Amino acid sequence: MKKKGFSLMLCIALVFTMSASAFAADITEASTTVTKTVEAPPAPDVGSSAGPSNESSYEISIPASFSMDSAEFFEITASKMELEEKQELHVMVDYDRTFGPDGYFYLANVENLYLTIPCTISKGYSSGVYWETITGSDNSSVAVFNNIAGTTPDLFGAVKVSTVGAQTAAGTYTGKIYFNIQILNY
Repeated sequence: MKKKGFSLMLCIALVFTMSASAFAADITEASTTVTKTVEAPPAPDVGSSAGPSNESSYEISIPASFSMDSAEFFEITASKMELEEKQELHVMVDYDRTFGPDGYFYLANVENLYLTIPCTISKGYSSGVYWETITGSDNSSVAVFNNIAGTTPDLFGAVKVSTVGAQTAAGTYTGKIYFNIQILNY
């Protein structure tokens, strides 16, 4: 009798694990937006000798995923932009972490990492009128915000990835673009 009871419990456990797998198989896609919020530090006490505090705070949204199959570019947006008068917020491609030594961004085949597609990354405007290829860390700002334009980028705001040459091997290719966000005084 003990063997039958154990077998029955094992069968019930197996049915529950199979049903959980069936539910997971129904999920086909998901997406997330990465958001970073920086709040201003607390104001110094009246009469303290501390210098002026940084009153800047912002919220930037960068898509966590982007498919070249369904769109030509993606946008970097802001839902909050509170900068001091002579400040700009720059969203920059981290050139050293994103590009290879030859200056290309590479997508790798998910099944065979040795199969790659060289790509360029360009910055531009959502209107698609102007695109500038990123060639080094000196021109890596892909979105520039200031206190005048608010949550609308003053410069650029869109990022486009373009393949270079012909691809010969079928498959899905992925790569990761790294960004730095920095407030600069001018």
